[in-house]
Amino acid sequence: LSRLDFSTTNISTLAPLLKDINNDNLGLIEFIRGEGRDWKLGDINHSNPIVVGPPEGDAELKGEGYEDFVEAWKDRPKFIYVGANDGMLHCFDLETGNEHWAFIPYNLIPKLRNMWAIDTLTQERYFTRDVYVDGTPAIADVYIDANRDGAQEWRTVLVCGQGPGRGSTIAGGSTGNFYFALDITDPDDPQPLWEFTHYRMGETWSVPVFGKIQYRGKDTWTAFMGSGYDNVAGQGRQGHYFYAIRVKDGVRFWNFGISEKNTRRKWSNKKNVIRSIPASPAIVDIDNDGLSDKVYVADLEGRLWKVDISKNFRRWRDWKAKKMYEDRNNYPIIAKPAVWKNPAVEADSPRIYFGTGGDDKAPDNGLYSFIALIDNPRNEVEWFLGDADDLRLSDSLDKGDLEPGEKIWADPKIANSIVYFSSLFGSIASVDPCANLAGKGKFYGRYVDTISGTAIGGSALVASGGGAQESLDLEIKTRSAVSLGERQTGEGGSRKQEVYIQEYNSTIQKLEQQVSASLRVKSWREIYKIIKF
Repeated sequence: LSRLDFSTTNISTLAPLLKDINNDNLGLIEFIRGEGRDWKLGDINHSNPIVVGPPEGDAELKGEGYEDFVEAWKDRPKFIYVGANDGMLHCFDLETGNEHWAFIPYNLIPKLRNMWAIDTLTQERYFTRDVYVDGTPAIADVYIDANRDGAQEWRTVLVCGQGPGRGSTIAGGSTGNFYFALDITDPDDPQPLWEFTHYRMGETWSVPVFGKIQYRGKDTWTAFMGSGYDNVAGQGRQGHYFYAIRVKDGVRFWNFGISEKNTRRKWSNKKNVIRSIPASPAIVDIDNDGLSDKVYVADLEGRLWKVDISKNFRRWRDWKAKKMYEDRNNYPIIAKPAVWKNPAVEADSPRIYFGTGGDDKAPDNGLYSFIALIDNPRNEVEWFLGDADDLRLSDSLDKGDLEPGEKIWADPKIANSIVYFSSLFGSIASVDPCANLAGKGKFYGRYVDTISGTAIGGSALVASGGGAQESLDLEIKTRSAVSLGERQTGEGGSRKQEVYIQEYNSTIQKLEQQVSASLRVKSWREIYKIIKF
């Protein structure tokens, strides 16, 4: 791929791709660049921003040459990268909020004309919304031959999907659904690396994870991602694959697909969710040798899958996807599983945390669950929240209940031996800040380890009066479970970490946690307005 400035000076190259409906390709370019628009930035809907500054990986785990890479880019400024429904991935200066640059993926160029509609009566042109870069970017420092000169070097790479922003097939494939990769090592000179699609590729919601694996005897940086939903045929022919892709060139070298489970007979509403993997995967290096060992991903049929990637990949059959867990009612799992391994126990098995209910077709009266699963030969449930009888699990593992219709849809996160997750009631699709702020949800914090006599799976929430709280009510539906602030040192050497919950009315709720202690609710409902750039 090569980079081309999206400007009127390149009209001869861009016009055959743009094909404005009124044959005003020059005007379309200017409109996309913000001319004649009251608000230049498109809406940021499903894309979560990420901040990238100087490299900060572990040189011992990363490998040869990484220390020099860190030194070379130690003064790299911090920038925010986020996708928007104006056709672009945007790069903003963290300090000033000014846009540094924006990138339009090749497959979305023909779709840009949808943004500039025409009134058939007055012939006036106006903005109309469509979906474009509606996925969340992921970044990693990887050792690759980025410029194809035969020599490997450390580079910072960004890979991003487009969510439901299906584009053109001009870049190949048959579905219009793509992931794209940029080299953002030098934020003043970003370079496109590749675009990836596949004839089974559905909507690109899955946020990729990166891992170093052995590929035919060589260390190889790899991106892993799912795909879904099927926005082509709508019958599950697309969107049910999970992919392994070489970061250096975007080549797929392995994948697996999932089967269909008809839930009409199991669910009270008689609906069926088409097989799909829109969830983001999780990856873990179990023995801390710098090589990734396992990848976990869930699907909308209520199953959690594991791929052992510790084996040297030489042929397709070297890797296999194994089902670790299947919800008894096949209630959907849409969130990225959280993975935790006790650092104090060398041979400890990873724990995987996930919840069910993440789809609007799932019944509003369903008995959903949150599961803590041990990755051992028996794939044991360590503890859970839910109905023991419905799950056919022992009461001794039951750490609480979820109300009927309480769905787990936000990605759980783990910090300081606590797993945080949130739930909602009702429709996920109706969580639209432009139309509806009403809703109800809950926030949970549960111990994944024993701290000062606390029980594993017990609530980490402590009210200001000192009593335990099972959960906190949310007045509106949250975007994600939590965002974690930096650790801080307080008086007397005590350490604390602030925990933030972002909600759809552009407020942030704050909790304060003493590290290695309970999460004390000091200022619930303390409001912070988000800064608008």
